Amino acid sequence: MSDIRELRASLIADVVPSPPRPGLREKVLGGIFAFLVIVGGWQTLGWIGGIVLSRSNTAAYDGGAARPGALDQMTLAFQGGYSRDQIKYLLDDVMSMHRVKPEENSYRQWGSVLVEMRKTTPGTSEMEILRCMKRMGASMTFPENSAFCAVFISNGM
Repeated sequence: MSDIRELRASLIADVVPSPPRPGLREKVLGGIFAFLVIVGGWQTLGWIGGIVLSRSNTAAYDGGAARPGALDQMTLAFQGGYSRDQIKYLLDDVMSMHRVKPEENSYRQWGSVLVEMRKTTPGTSEMEILRCMKRMGASMTFPENSAFCAVFISNGM
């Protein structure tokens, strides 16, 4: 009886194809879609400013206490346990490539974008995105470059 079931299962397996795995075309199309969504969201993130990084920390501080700087917030928000100096060093390099002055407001905006990209593209981290951007150079604007790197890393390319 079990031989008949095994034979039947093997015949069905030969007739019924397994679901197709996503090929390179599907990965690229998915990456392009994610890229467009991320770049389209840049305007919103630029308008919001540092809210993504500061929202979770705002409740912890009363009105009289000084809020931590953007780099200190990034040490808490970025995955991987990087130090403030490690983040600043890499971020300053990438900012200078894009001709952006390393100021508190720029740190807040860039940190917000990097955290949001990590959240929306699985398998990435903020520092991986920055390292990819450094390797690519300033061939695109910051939002395009960071979105491209996030999608590139997420798809394992």
